[in-house]
Amino acid sequence: LGARRFGNVEQRSKRCLILDREQFRYQAYLSDLSGQDIKKHGDRPENAILAVRNWLSLYADALLPGGRVIAERHAAFLTELPALLAPLGIAVTDLIYNDYTTLMATWLGDNPWGRLR
Repeated sequence: LGARRFGNVEQRSKRCLILDREQFRYQAYLSDLSGQDIKKHGDRPENAILAVRNWLSLYADALLPGGRVIAERHAAFLTELPALLAPLGIAVTDLIYNDYTTLMATWLGDNPWGRLR
């Protein structure tokens, strides 16, 4: 939000999506969010996935898969995650973001869209 207000031309074109479990929870004490359209997810990953998918579709140059399809693939990845981590000696609870995204990218490469439908 600061980049959009105080940044250079490129920074001012940035967009952001704000998600929270409740739509107006942070506005009570975080005035920087005042006036922002906060999307609630209600602590449900499938709701967060749908909100992100719909937001990204506003800026995408192509059609995106539906939120339900993405959520189903995410659930399939989570089911397989412990088996992917076992050979690495990493517990799911010890997984850092970079490892998570690397594993997910590898998994997506091994499981193209057409094979999981």
